[in-house]
Amino acid sequence: GNINQIYDYRKPVDAYNGYLEIMYRYGIYSVIPFFLYQVYSIYACVIRYKREQCLSYLIILLIDIIYVFFCIFGNAMISLTNPVGICFFMLNGMNFDVNT
Repeated sequence: GNINQIYDYRKPVDAYNGYLEIMYRYGIYSVIPFFLYQVYSIYACVIRYKREQCLSYLIILLIDIIYVFFCIFGNAMISLTNPVGICFFMLNGMNFDVNT
């Protein structure tokens, strides 16, 4: 990472990619658990949707996929004000249920 802020015409600029923003702020090794969390969330939703055929898991799966694409093509990490980012972190709690 870099300790200096990126400036464009004397205005601070954020990274254009969510993964780059995490690597810039916290280091290159901090993006690995975040990426693995996203992969596991998608995997768990696919498994549960195939097993239970419940619409809620399909909606969570679509939100997960949208969030991953938004992290790639945009910056979803700007203080979690993005509704897709909030839904990603709040709804994935259903995948970590101990009883299933």
